[in-house]
Amino acid sequence: MKSLRRTIILIIFLLVSVASMATGVFAWFIDYGNGASVDPFGGTVIGNEDVLEIDAETEGIFLGDRVRDLVYLNDSEFDIPSFNFYGYASVLELVITNPSLNTINVNLQLNVVAAPEFGVYAGSQAGIKYLVLETNDSMTQPTYMAERFAYFQSTGNVYSAMSAHNFGGFSLAGETSKRVYIYMWGAYDGLTTAQKDVYHALVYRVKVMV
Repeated sequence: MKSLRRTIILIIFLLVSVASMATGVFAWFIDYGNGASVDPFGGTVIGNEDVLEIDAETEGIFLGDRVRDLVYLNDSEFDIPSFNFYGYASVLELVITNPSLNTINVNLQLNVVAAPEFGVYAGSQAGIKYLVLETNDSMTQPTYMAERFAYFQSTGNVYSAMSAHNFGGFSLAGETSKRVYIYMWGAYDGLTTAQKDVYHALVYRVKVMV
């Protein structure tokens, strides 16, 4: 009788587990300040005093918390003037709302975390480049990106300038919303020798830090 009861409990547990996996939504990893949590898209990021509400429109490039199917560029291509970076990018689109009365500096970062279960197919931070661009009311997104990259290239080090831009963030006034785009490219020269042979199949497990 006890054996039958244990079997029934185990079956119920398995059914609940399968149902949870089948109905799960794309979860992204949020890190604000010193803490970290895992929330579904449409969640809220909580700081010490203020709250940011985030709504993400997921794209086909995401599968769970994994990024795949990036277009890979060589380092030299990031230095080409008037290169069509917009056309080669994969995009994560976010709407960030600041419901508080205070102006908040929003800083978005993409961190690639270890995914040993993918073996050689697990991408690393060196294999991805990204740019965070908020909406610019005075120009279209492709024009805004072209303007930004023209500036990055003029500095003599595109990657350093792009990183500085990302880490600098942007201001979001109280009780306002802003649409933000995270553009991503694969960095071919950042891959290992083994990964370069299978670069089209690499998968990146990302943590979106706010």
